[in-house]
Amino acid sequence: MEGESGEEWGRSQDLQRQARRDDDAKPAPAPPTLAYKPMSIYKTSCARLFFTTHPSDDHTRNAIERLPNIYFFGSSIPETYKSFCGDNGPVDLGGVVKFCNYVQSRVNNHNLSLRPLVFYTYDNADCITNSVFLLCAYVMLTDKCTAEAAFRPFSEIAGLPLVPFHDASFCEQTYRLSILDCLKGLQRAVALTWFDHTVFDVDEYESLHEQQQHDLNEMPPMFVAMATPKAQGDQYTDARPVAHHIELLKPLGVSDVVQLNEPAAYDASEFTAGGIKHHLITFEDCSVPSFDKVKQFLDLCDRADGKVAVHCLAGLGRTGTMIGCYLIRHHEFTAAEAIGLMRIIRPGSVLGQQQHFLERVEKCWWAGNMPTPFPPRRRVSWWDELAARIPPEVRDEMHDKCSPAPAVARTSSAGPRAEVRDEMH
Repeated sequence: MEGESGEEWGRSQDLQRQARRDDDAKPAPAPPTLAYKPMSIYKTSCARLFFTTHPSDDHTRNAIERLPNIYFFGSSIPETYKSFCGDNGPVDLGGVVKFCNYVQSRVNNHNLSLRPLVFYTYDNADCITNSVFLLCAYVMLTDKCTAEAAFRPFSEIAGLPLVPFHDASFCEQTYRLSILDCLKGLQRAVALTWFDHTVFDVDEYESLHEQQQHDLNEMPPMFVAMATPKAQGDQYTDARPVAHHIELLKPLGVSDVVQLNEPAAYDASEFTAGGIKHHLITFEDCSVPSFDKVKQFLDLCDRADGKVAVHCLAGLGRTGTMIGCYLIRHHEFTAAEAIGLMRIIRPGSVLGQQQHFLERVEKCWWAGNMPTPFPPRRRVSWWDELAARIPPEVRDEMHDKCSPAPAVARTSSAGPRAEVRDEMH
């Protein structure tokens, strides 16, 4: 993709900044109107679907016996998130699709058509947070409403124990990724036709992710995020041969592999021999890239003939950071939307200071694929510089004196030829 012209670039930056100003000017949301209490039943944006929490299985059984006209149903999917360190969600994309199908099967069940459907989960902050995320994702995807509309009923419950999603580390949490951030990232992917839950292949998704010989995920619009291939096995996994990765990456349309970590755990020439170009753009684990490296990566992506597979060691932090830069630069994601979407697709993506780095990138100006904290200087001619030094009142007076006199309409009995001659004098 070629760089933008100065005029196009300027218009793009103006529009982005105006959009941010418009967002800042929006009125604050209404304060919560309901108080949270376990066992209470709360509405969602779907007319027939409700939500509650139960302290224990005994409470669930009592509720079912006490309210026979209500259909209570639960799922273990909100509890399926497998943490790396202190992270607690969101549930991955396969879980989102499974949950949507599960809830839809209840909605479509004719035997339940006259009964309210109440989804319940345990009275635990992480279970509640992931349950609310999944319920909102279901409503947003099936009813085609906005992320804000899907989340609004839950935002009105005072004291509902929703917690931010922690990054995949045990460090102090300095970045608060919310349910709404994740929903907005998913909503953008849907709007860009990158994701359709009705045709998404959960089996293929799970067959690629966190396997002994490979660990990768397709990351729209043009990436495969993966853990490093390695010639030898270790205490964590078996060997992950390059040849095996080529067999997986070729059918996905990958033309290039970008390695972000050093030292390599494999022979890069194997990729080249297998018909996939290999590139090295390295920076330290858990750190952030220089803006020059960001530009190098984005330029490489723009030149690629197919999809680009990106890996660091685990394929989470550095990998997610670079892909996040692409989403911000080329598709105008916010940092939070980019992180939210990547965490749904590949749990654990983007760590620590990398989250704040993407916030910096979001606020940058762009000169081609180079992010910069300051707008590039417009080229100014010597005449413009001179005119800028003249006081405004003097400039106006000079303009009045130098302006041509208004044209006077003339008529002549000599005909058109004489009229033309008079205009030329």
